[in-house]
Amino acid sequence: MLSRPLRDRAQLRPEVAAGVILRRWDSDCQAWLWLLLRNRRRGDWGMPKGHQEAAEDLRECALRECAEETGIALLALEDPPFELVYTLPSGRPKRVVYFPAETAQDNVTLSPEHNQFAWLDQRGVRKRLSHETLIRIFNAHLAQLAQLAQLHAADSLGAC
Repeated sequence: MLSRPLRDRAQLRPEVAAGVILRRWDSDCQAWLWLLLRNRRRGDWGMPKGHQEAAEDLRECALRECAEETGIALLALEDPPFELVYTLPSGRPKRVVYFPAETAQDNVTLSPEHNQFAWLDQRGVRKRLSHETLIRIFNAHLAQLAQLAQLHAADSLGAC
């Protein structure tokens, strides 16, 4: 049986990250807006996310990354999360888990790794997201919100 050097096996271990699909009501409480960040180095737009640290679960990672990248300290994340798995150019697999979350805060304090932010409606998010896989996750999130809206149509849950 052939064995690989340890560093090759370690390279195949997935890189793990977590983030948030962060939304808030617009000023008229009529429509949702979602937060996107522009990466300073690559120029692409995405949602707040980052690498999981040792002894940190995915929820803790998502909460920490949101606070670090936006200055918004969330208290809770929603279920279910959305998962994205892909292969990095190096050949290493990467797993990213995005948790939906809501905030009332519209003020954003960017981290040094980002140079712009935008609160956008659905159409704006779809136009601005840089990767098709993120658009698919966003669309799945919208479908989930639509189902929740139908379930709670008779009451005021989710009202501004």
